[in-house]
Amino acid sequence: MTTTNSAKPSPNSPPLRVVPPTSQADTFSTSQSEKSDLSTDQKDSQGITTNDHSTATFPDQRLLIISGIVVSLGLLSQIPVSNSVQAEAHLEPVPNSHQVIYSEIPGTLTEILVQPNQQVNSGQSVAVISTEDLSGEIANTKAKLQETLSAFESASGQLTTLNSKVNEASYKEAGLRRQLEERHQELEEIAAGLPLPEIDRLNRELLALKSNISGLNSEIAGYQSNLSILQSKISNYRELVSEGVIAQSQLDDLLMKEATLKGEIGFKESEIKQIEAQIAAKQAEIAATVKQMQDELKRGEDQLKNLVAERQTASLELQSARIGVASQVPLLNTLKTELNRQQNQQQTHQFLKTQLSGLVISQGFQKLLGKKMQPGEPVLEIADLSELVAIIEVSQEDSDIVRQGAEVKFYPKEPGFSTYTTRITKRDLVMQPDPSGQKQLLQVRAVIENYESRLIPGAKVYAEIESEKMPLYEKVRRELVKLFKFCKYGVC
Repeated sequence: MTTTNSAKPSPNSPPLRVVPPTSQADTFSTSQSEKSDLSTDQKDSQGITTNDHSTATFPDQRLLIISGIVVSLGLLSQIPVSNSVQAEAHLEPVPNSHQVIYSEIPGTLTEILVQPNQQVNSGQSVAVISTEDLSGEIANTKAKLQETLSAFESASGQLTTLNSKVNEASYKEAGLRRQLEERHQELEEIAAGLPLPEIDRLNRELLALKSNISGLNSEIAGYQSNLSILQSKISNYRELVSEGVIAQSQLDDLLMKEATLKGEIGFKESEIKQIEAQIAAKQAEIAATVKQMQDELKRGEDQLKNLVAERQTASLELQSARIGVASQVPLLNTLKTELNRQQNQQQTHQFLKTQLSGLVISQGFQKLLGKKMQPGEPVLEIADLSELVAIIEVSQEDSDIVRQGAEVKFYPKEPGFSTYTTRITKRDLVMQPDPSGQKQLLQVRAVIENYESRLIPGAKVYAEIESEKMPLYEKVRRELVKLFKFCKYGVC
């Protein structure tokens, strides 16, 4: 859709007229021609007007342009830009990264196990010191220790024998005491009418025998009573026979009965005598048994005295042996301790070892072979170069923007070396003058991981310390101050 702007007719414009119809091409051509004429007229009119206006406002336009430039520069100067501090640094070993290996005992350096610039590990042996005097002391201590150990083992063996002897004597004594106590108790029981089973058996047999005697005596009494009657009757029969009253045969019958009764009485009396003999034998046996027990008790008591003396003697010998063994223990421990100390000293000090991993940085130490070394005499030096400390000297003008922990890049001066990136680990609190004494420098430190082992102590490198972003104008101001040294005129 096309919008046509109509212009207000002027008083001098020609009157309206009728335009005959034309083709579309003519219309377009006429229209373009009219537009072209109109544009030309307008441009001319506007050109005349602009020239007149420019002639009238040229100073204000220049001021406007200058103001725009100043504002633009001001805005640009506020843009934060990255900033870094350039400085030089020199490399030093990390503290405690060096070890000088000394001879710790007097002796001859008989062997060197490393070469210059050789990589060594912590605990590795690097040299050997021959210690003839210490070897002699070790041999002497070993001999004393062996002698003392033999005496100790002999005394310990004797201690075992004596201990067994005491135990055996104590066991025998205890057993004999039990037997004697039992025998005492048995004799006391016998005296109290409580005989032993064997004596009790004999007593029962005695009672039986005595009972038999009583029976026999009763029978004898009966026989004697009959005999007395029979003898009285025989006496009567004798008178009657002499008078002829009775026949002799009747008297003979009574005499035969008398003889028979006397025979029975004699037989019973003989039995009683035998039983009494048995009783006497039993009583003698009982007495013999009691006497034997008393004799055994007496012998046991004598034997007990001997056992007690034997045990006491063995106990004294055991105590003496224990004292002897105990007295040898401190000497034995002392000799063992001394031998361990000497051997440890020989092992520790004879083989000189490193306490850190690193490179052998000493030169010419091979000439020490065969030399008599004194304690404290240096042999070689080891340095751990896996880390180095870079000491960066920052000018006073940049010291305020260097912060601890800031990232720093190091560029070795040697071509082809890698760039090392790390962070500031320490920032000194006091500035130091440079060698000329004209500048004040702030020393900051950073630890570099020497992973390629190409950096060496004493080398110099370039350092680039990253600082916080600052406005562009501030960076320009700092550079101008450093370049023209405005601060000494009081303009910073």
